[in-house]
Amino acid sequence: MAKWRSPFKASSRQTTAFKKKGSWAAGYHTGVDRVCDSNTALVSPTSATVITNAYDNSYGNYVVLKTADNKVILMAHMQSKSALKVGAKINAGDFIGYMGSTGNSTGPHLHIEVENSTSWAYNKNLLDPDDYINWNSFSNSSSNNKYVSAVKWKNGSTKETVYTQSNLADKIGTINVKESADCYGKKGSGYIVVYDLDGTSKHKAGFVKYDGGVSSVKSGGKTYENGSTKETVYADTKKADVIGSLDPYETCTCLAKIDGMYLVLYKINGTSNYKVGFVSYSGGVN
Repeated sequence: MAKWRSPFKASSRQTTAFKKKGSWAAGYHTGVDRVCDSNTALVSPTSATVITNAYDNSYGNYVVLKTADNKVILMAHMQSKSALKVGAKINAGDFIGYMGSTGNSTGPHLHIEVENSTSWAYNKNLLDPDDYINWNSFSNSSSNNKYVSAVKWKNGSTKETVYTQSNLADKIGTINVKESADCYGKKGSGYIVVYDLDGTSKHKAGFVKYDGGVSSVKSGGKTYENGSTKETVYADTKKADVIGSLDPYETCTCLAKIDGMYLVLYKINGTSNYKVGFVSYSGGVN
């Protein structure tokens, strides 16, 4: 069985083992406690659906994730409530929140539980998290770590609206009749295109509804990891239109390097939708 990646973005150390006997309500520890000293960001260990995002006096701020193979993962004591919405589908490496000390806790740490079930219940169907998580793995299996090879996209006989979001919301521009562009794949309802910014040598990116003659879409991209500050995302390499930002330590996919900037595809917090745009910071991408 291939193990999940670490929910941390850096090395961590165990402070309390699974099933250690003690004064807990179950008479033993129902999960694993770990601490990361250099990076407090927490991410999803695997692709999953958010089924709980709540607070209680014991677990503090916590989320419960349901995996495709009918396991549930509880991540507790987070610094603040996660921005993820119940029902959101997330990928390995997607941002969850920050390690904290909320609820019944004596210091900042992550308490994580794994259960063999489709829903979480206290002290039921427990599994040892160490059997499922590789604490030394910080990569996302969905990435093949290569830039996407763009395919040619060509507009038809009418102007095509360009949107910032994969659900074709938030108009950012238009592509002219018969104009060509590069297509870097498809996400949700939209084809990802990069086209010439009129009157300049720069480029603009977004999502379009029309397939532009593209018969098959590309996938892949390099794993991009933001640094310790927010990173501005622009619609264009001229840096004229700001469309959003990446959170500190957020991980996403870098599709290409264009005009000295990095084309990134990232999930909008708390939704199943994506944005695409350009950032200046390399995010560890070569």
